[in-house]
This record gives sequence, structure tokens and C-alpha cells, in this order.
Amino acid sequence: MSGEAMHEFFKQYAQRFDVFRRIDFETQVLEITRLEHQQGWNLKVQKPSGQEDLQTRKLIIATGVTNQPHRPHIEGAENFDGPIVHSAELGKQSGIIVKDPEIKTVVVLGGGKSAYDAVFLAAMAGKEVEWI
Repeated sequence: MSGEAMHEFFKQYAQRFDVFRRIDFETQVLEITRLEHQQGWNLKVQKPSGQEDLQTRKLIIATGVTNQPHRPHIEGAENFDGPIVHSAELGKQSGIIVKDPEIKTVVVLGGGKSAYDAVFLAAMAGKEVEWI
């Protein structure tokens, strides 16, 4: 299943079950501490409106691999004439790969879900894919 299809499924699910009202978008967790003598956690968060403390009984850390993308140094990348796109930007920048007729071959570095998504996207667009 493509990342785009998964995104659409989760979006429809969230709309159907009113999940969006329970999500704090544009919120960064600054600190997590265990509550003393209680079950639960205290989270210090940064929202657009300022810092807040939140308490919760359960905590799931699911930031994913694209939270802060790792961009490895690739020697000679500055001399490369084509686009270099990190998988974290793939949704926003997929047009660069898919629509440009000058791009015939796409090289994908990695072996996780995001690499699979990039390979799928490029292959479905008719590009030759070199998966490393």
C-alpha cells in the first residue's frame, strides 16, 4: 500500500471517528517526566500559544523516523545536477520526481517503509529505480 493510500485511509478514519479534535497539531514535546506517587506522566509542551504542562496516565512515543530527518553527508552531492529529496519531504516534493520527464532514473537509499514508498512512487511513475 502506498504512503498516499495509507494517508488517505487514516485521514478518513480520523474524520469518521472525530479524532482530529483530540490532536494538538503544531505541538512539540519539550520534556517528559514520570509523576511521583501517581501513575502517569507530565509532558511539557510548546504550542503556538506558549508552553503548557499536560498530565496523562499513558504515554506512547511514536515520533517515527521522519520527525527530524537525518541527512547523511554524500560526497559530491553539491555537484549533482538533479534533485536530492529526503523521504520526509516526499509527499510535498513528489512532483519533482514524478512529473519531470528529464528524470529517467531514481536512486533510493534505505530499506525502511519510507524507502519502499519512494521506490513505489518512482516505479509507478515509470522511472527506472536503483534501490540501495
